[in-house]
Amino acid sequence: EVRSQKLRALSNKGVKIIDYEGERVDLNWLMKKLGEMGITSVLIEGGSSLNSHALEYGIVDKVMFFIAPKIIGGKESFPSVGGKAFRKLSEAHQLKNITLKRIGEDILIEGYIT
Repeated sequence: EVRSQKLRALSNKGVKIIDYEGERVDLNWLMKKLGEMGITSVLIEGGSSLNSHALEYGIVDKVMFFIAPKIIGGKESFPSVGGKAFRKLSEAHQLKNITLKRIGEDILIEGYIT
């Protein structure tokens, strides 16, 4: 009941709702649905699991990484991209048309997946 009230309130404000029954959204299915709605670009600002799944599904064209003058980490920290590790650098996702921008103290690296 509470969920349907929230969905109705969002819908009344013009929000399009895509209902998915599964536990984890099939990213290819989602991209197809968004394409049908005329949406051709999506910013994924996720954690390591979502980032790795997006790369595995082949739905990533462009990546943006920020490097900040901070050192974080530890055994229980999360990498920016999770999933299966590559054994050789040649197996890693390669980037082309790379640009660098300084934003305050941070550095933005943008590139396209080859």
